[in-house]
Amino acid sequence: MKRTIVILLVASIVHIPLHAAGESSLSNVSVERLDAFNIVQSKNMRKELHADAFQSGNNLTMLVTDRWNYISRDMKEAYIKDSLSLFFGMGGARGIKEKPSDLNVEVKHVKSGRTLATWDGLRGTKITDGQ
Repeated sequence: MKRTIVILLVASIVHIPLHAAGESSLSNVSVERLDAFNIVQSKNMRKELHADAFQSGNNLTMLVTDRWNYISRDMKEAYIKDSLSLFFGMGGARGIKEKPSDLNVEVKHVKSGRTLATWDGLRGTKITDGQ
């Protein structure tokens, strides 16, 4: 049985998975990938947009700032595409074997928690902007 603890910190979410002893090395690699992903996202050209990301099983949640409201639909789609490319690339470099079709992504506003966009391997990107 997999248990998860989510701790909210000032506009930041730390995701700490609790696994059975045999899963600890994969868990550590997954946590390290997510930490590295957040560091890169906070320092790249979209640093004003990215607030945080956390993963629970096959669900990846990316939190974005108010800047989301001021960029075009094309830029929103590019942010999601580039973020997923980075995320999967970091997983591959760490030996994480996963299929993109198994991942579900939500883009949420960091303050309100509203879902602004979703992505999955079957339907691709859907921009909702919280509506």
